[in-house]
Amino acid sequence: MAGVLTYLAVFTLTSFWVLGWAGASYVAGAFFDLPMKTTILVGATLGPLGFVVTIATGILERGSRKGLDQMQSPMPSNTPPDWDPFA
Repeated sequence: MAGVLTYLAVFTLTSFWVLGWAGASYVAGAFFDLPMKTTILVGATLGPLGFVVTIATGILERGSRKGLDQMQSPMPSNTPPDWDPFA
């Protein structure tokens, strides 16, 4: 019985770890307007490193968008850009 409880405890703690970092990455990705499926997948897979990658990507994307706004044509396209490879 002790072995079953040990497996249950390990599974529960691992689930909290994965879901916690996925949630933190989701919030950070939403702040930077990043694609959610990819952001959650990176956060859940890499944990704290995924959270840092999400923040770094958001900062870099925000900086690149400012530069692109100056070069934008007066007639924008009707289709929005799709940045999510898992969509």
